[in-house]
Order: sequence, then structure tokens, then C-alpha cells
Amino acid sequence: MKKALILFLTVSLIVISCTDKDTSPLGPTTTDIDTSEDNAVTISFGSISSQDSVGVNPADPGSWIYLGFNEVIDTLNTSGIRISTTTSGTYVPITLEWNISGGETDLNVRPQGTYEYNTTYILRITGSEIIDIYGNTLDIDGDGKEGEAPDDNLIIPFQTFRSDSTAGDAPALLEDTLAPRIVSGFYFLRKGDTVTTNPWTDAKLAVNIIDLKINKNDSTIIPIGLPSSSLNSNTIKLLERDSGSEIGISVSYVADTSKDNFGRVKITPTDNLLPGTFYKLQILASIADANGNKLNKVNYLADEYYFQTLASDEDSTSVKKDITPPYVGVWSSFGSSFEVTFNEKIDPETISASTIYLEGGIEGFLSVREVLDYTAVRFTRKDGESVVGYTGVVTSDIKDLAGNRKQSISFHNF
Repeated sequence: MKKALILFLTVSLIVISCTDKDTSPLGPTTTDIDTSEDNAVTISFGSISSQDSVGVNPADPGSWIYLGFNEVIDTLNTSGIRISTTTSGTYVPITLEWNISGGETDLNVRPQGTYEYNTTYILRITGSEIIDIYGNTLDIDGDGKEGEAPDDNLIIPFQTFRSDSTAGDAPALLEDTLAPRIVSGFYFLRKGDTVTTNPWTDAKLAVNIIDLKINKNDSTIIPIGLPSSSLNSNTIKLLERDSGSEIGISVSYVADTSKDNFGRVKITPTDNLLPGTFYKLQILASIADANGNKLNKVNYLADEYYFQTLASDEDSTSVKKDITPPYVGVWSSFGSSFEVTFNEKIDPETISASTIYLEGGIEGFLSVREVLDYTAVRFTRKDGESVVGYTGVVTSDIKDLAGNRKQSISFHNF
């Protein structure tokens, strides 16, 4: 993957003191955009001179924020514009002054009370809560997916001026609240780590994960690497799909944004995978950035992928002709016994009381019958009672002579 600069919106905020109090210093700059029920909402700001000279008086236009929208905004249901402090995160009471004209909407955001001098505040805009009259929400990054977090959210700091009306200190550094994200589906790598579509038994797996942070200079959101310590066999799991057996892996990560494969998480199985076998790759939600923001703070899994290996390795030096898993072809009952007939010969080492049995903890003994090219196994109750009304079970731990594992658990009610 080529290095990509993720630029959701380049915005400088606020505000200049004005000698003419009747003139908006930040009147929105808008373009002629056709309004439509299919258009996402976009946003524009007026030109700004500084982020560290914002007025403190609510009557002073130099303390207002000016926003422009390309659509007619549903002002009764739009609640995604807030101002907070950086220390406690407490929201500051504000007044929203809407003006709808020509199919577009202008907004003045005015504090209801006096700002503190030389203090950093944050304008927070939540894309999913900016709604037009057609129900569309904000699409800041222009990807056609509206209201995404954090893509369509803005967190912009500004600083009030000092009590002597000189510029305040530069806005305080923003706390990193942006979570890392998976930016690709999973894919396979050849021996030389080039991308391939072939799930050979010796292929490596990969997925791209990056972190996001706010550029403190201009409030843009940029990609960065995750701590390598957060990506390991504790946060990424490779398992056989049906048995649930965990596969040993090693994990490496490319955190350097200057690299072509920046963000690549490479998962290398300790041993070659089995041919013709289903696996699942789990990306755990606990993967976190340096500030503790998790890939998903709600779920256990951030994502899960399934695949089936081919019948050989990349060089075809290890080929297994039989990659078809065994299955139960016929169930039969004979009074106090039931018999399962498989479609092929079964590895006798996998036939036991834990792989073929009658539910309910009923004890019995097994007998194996080899017939030409298939295997039949009979379970007989020790107490001599009938199997009718009970359920027979054959687990997925059964294997054929080629080592192919049965793909699922089989049940049969007698």
C-alpha cells in the first residue's frame, strides 16, 4: 500500500477582533451547489487569521464561529455542534443562529456567557448529528459514507486572547481520542512478501491497520503507525474454523509511514497450514494505540475472516491429493446399537468414545468395520436398552487417512 495522507478537512478556526461590530469577520464562503435529497451535507468556514486571538465577550463578533452548509439544514434535529473546554471537557452553553437562504444554510455559533481569557476551547462537530431536511448527514471526507466517526467529525482547538487584548497562547495540545482502524480486508503474501490471491499452505496472511491523530498545527487528521507491542499473538488469532484449535503465529508490523507497505500487519504461521482446511483469522478489538484507544471499545472482535487453503505449498513440493473431508453417509439403528457409515476410510486413531457417542452420558462400546473403501463404526449401549429417543453424535475431530478433519459435528435423532 502506498503511503496515503488522510486529509478529512483542512480548517483553521477562529477568530479576529473586529472594529466594525456589524460585520461578520468570518462570513461563510460557499459555492453554488445543487441541493438534493441525494446530496450529503458539506461544510465551509470563512477565512481565518488566527486561532489564538478569539474574543471573550459574547456580544463581540470576534468571539463567534461562522459555518456554512450546502444544504437546507434541519435545525430542529441538528445537535452535533458543541464547544467544550480542554481541561474537563465540559460543554459551554452556546446559541445557534441559523439563516437559510437560496437552498443553503449559514450558522453563527455564539457563546452564551463570557469566555475565560487566554484559555483553550474546542469546537466539536459530530457528522452524524448534522442533518439536512432530507435526512442526509455530514460527509467531510467526501467518500460517500455519511456521518462516519471519526472521518466526518471535527475537533478544532482555539485560544481566547489575553486580558490585555494581545494574542493568547497557542491552543493546547489536544488529547488523542481517535481510535485505530482496519483499512483493508485480509490478503495473502508469497514467500517474498508480495501480495497473492492464492492461500497456499505456506502463505502468510496480512491485513492493514493504522492509527489516526490530530495534527496540532492545523487540526487535520493524519495516519500514523501503531505501537508494535499492540500487535501480537494475544491480539491476533489464527484458528482452525471447525475444531477451534489455535495455530501458532508470529506477527510483524510496518509502522513507518514512508514505507510502501505502511500499516501492514504480517501474520506468519509457525508451521505450514493443512491443505484443504478452513481457517479463521481474528483481529481482536483490544488492539490499542499509544494512548489506549482501542480498535473497538465495545466488542471482543474487531473483525473476523475465513478462508480455505489450497492443496499444496507455493512450490508444489508438498502436495496432498486428498483434500476432501470425510462425512457421515448413513445412520442406522439396531435396537440397542446405532451405526455410522462414513464416505471413506477413517483414521482409527480418531475413533473413540469422545468422537462417536450417544448423548446423555450413556455408556457404550465401539466396534469398527472396514468395508472396501469406507469405514463403519457401531456404538452399542452397555445397558442393552434401545437407542430410540436418543441422539447420536459424531464430532469434527474425526479424520480420514489423509489427515483431513471432518468439517462439522453431526447429530442424528433415533
